Amino acid sequence: MTTKEESILVFSQWGELLKPYRESRVFESGKCERSVLSGDPEALRCKIDSDGMADPCWSSRTRAACLTAPWDKDVIIIQRADETASPTTASPAEVNERDVPWALTIRDPSGGAELRCAALGGVQSSAAGGRLNWHCRTKAGESAGDAFGQLEKSDKPWTVSYNPKESSQVQRADVITYWP
Repeated sequence: MTTKEESILVFSQWGELLKPYRESRVFESGKCERSVLSGDPEALRCKIDSDGMADPCWSSRTRAACLTAPWDKDVIIIQRADETASPTTASPAEVNERDVPWALTIRDPSGGAELRCAALGGVQSSAAGGRLNWHCRTKAGESAGDAFGQLEKSDKPWTVSYNPKESSQVQRADVITYWP
């Protein structure tokens, strides 16, 4: 088994929201720039009215759709998303500067269950010599633990350091899927 890369496609070529995505909230306007959480060159980070930030988002024409995680099908829509920096004009070095994926699915090393891990933004603490990068949940949405540090990449499944909730043990977990 090898680790699989996934990408996000929210809009059709005509600017229509694709299934299975559905609008959860709609904002009139927002100002967008290149994403901080996602390494996808098409991803944006948008300041929404006075409601804060949404990251990552993807645009089609003047609209943008923002997700909290790749498995979340409820999207925030920004009707007029003004891009202050086009993500597609970023240099390859700029795009690749974020070597930490936005999200992962990993195999729980203790029980074998698939866990969903989403990026943590902002300043995070460290554990076992690595930055805390993702919080992991079960498919039912229950908190399961945290993943941290850099991914160990190989032609086998990639691995990441994982600390189960309420445990002092750090284990290596196989990365099943990642979203840049």
